[in-house]
Amino acid sequence: IYEDAASNKRVKSTRSFFNYANALMGQRMRLVGHYAVSGNRSDEYLSTDKVDAALATNAGWFIIFGTVNDIAQLYLTPFTDAIKPVCERILGEGGKVILCTEPGAGNYNSTQSAAVQLYNAQIRRYARERAGVVLFDLAAVTVLPTATPPVSFPAGYSIDDIHYITPATLAQGRAFAALMSPLVPANDHLIASAMENTTNGVLQFLPNPLFLTTSGGTASSGGSGT
Repeated sequence: IYEDAASNKRVKSTRSFFNYANALMGQRMRLVGHYAVSGNRSDEYLSTDKVDAALATNAGWFIIFGTVNDIAQLYLTPFTDAIKPVCERILGEGGKVILCTEPGAGNYNSTQSAAVQLYNAQIRRYARERAGVVLFDLAAVTVLPTATPPVSFPAGYSIDDIHYITPATLAQGRAFAALMSPLVPANDHLIASAMENTTNGVLQFLPNPLFLTTSGGTASSGGSGT
């Protein structure tokens, strides 16, 4: 799901590991809120008003994804400055948190690359030690294993060494589904109401969410959407 700051519109996209994972899991997860826009740093998308709104949804899980803009803008300690305090607030109010490791970007300098490594080390330790926090190692399924700093991605994963396209998000989605399947109970139905039907454009964002047919979907860079 991509929310564009300039147009203030949400775009339904297959370029989301959540959408792929949810389809692979039989649509057992429901997205009830999305509070970041393109270009946001973590201190912006985790501002007090947005965290208030997120908590008001009574969601069970809160995904905190992405520090690439923090580090690009030389906000080099996002975990201690913004993310950990918000995690503690969510946990204190009964929620559970999913933290995603940061792959980084191909145009980072050595200082920025070091900040990526620091962030990933911090959230790995935090997830090990803090009950209610789950680590999704996004970087492990996104970065080319032989990459040296700053970072590089497998062929077809990115058009600019920053933003991911369909092959990358599919790989991420498979990994996220494997992580979340044991943690989220299976549903006895695919939709809770008619409002969730794809023709109504609400919660089931993929045109062919369970891959039941060999056609259908919207073309996207690196994939057909089928």
